[in-house]
Amino acid sequence: DYYAMGHLHIDFQYKNFVYPGPIFPNNFSELEKLKHGNFYIVDADLKSSSFFLKKVELKIKEVESTIFDIKNAVTATEEIIYELNKKDLADKIVLLRLKGNLENSKVSNMDLPKIEEFVMKKGAYFILKNTHDLKTREEDIEFDVGEENIEEETIKLYTKKNPSELHGLTKQLIDSLSIEKQEGETSESFSKRIFDESKKILNF
Repeated sequence: DYYAMGHLHIDFQYKNFVYPGPIFPNNFSELEKLKHGNFYIVDADLKSSSFFLKKVELKIKEVESTIFDIKNAVTATEEIIYELNKKDLADKIVLLRLKGNLENSKVSNMDLPKIEEFVMKKGAYFILKNTHDLKTREEDIEFDVGEENIEEETIKLYTKKNPSELHGLTKQLIDSLSIEKQEGETSESFSKRIFDESKKILNF
């Protein structure tokens, strides 16, 4: 029997249940985990209810996955280029994952375009960068604002001066606009997710 169970981008097999994954991974996370696409050739004998599975790997391009733990963004650019120069990147899809807690520096201190240019000059087919786990350590700033919630107090003050039926939705809208972009999520998908959530709140 054939069961239509959805198009999941995972490589999975259990008895006669098979997910081949995508024909080609379509984002950073999938390329990092799966490396390449797959499909299965199924030869079934309906009389004996037996079947044969043959997995076919679609290695269109080789993937070079690199991870760097960064502490100083100022020196990181040259350090990354130095390490990448040791690798054969010719005609490969290069995955550059940057993680770590930056000390006394910002992500903007890194010259990511310079790294990308270097990788392409090394003959890479393409480069994808992921800075989702790269955090900036901020100094703790202590100040006394009383016991009131600043956000709620600001909303209350604005509501008094600018009456509107929509003010009851203000807090919900602020929360919906505060959601973070998921790892591997495209900017287009992220924007659509925020827009759809706002429409639900406004009951459009």
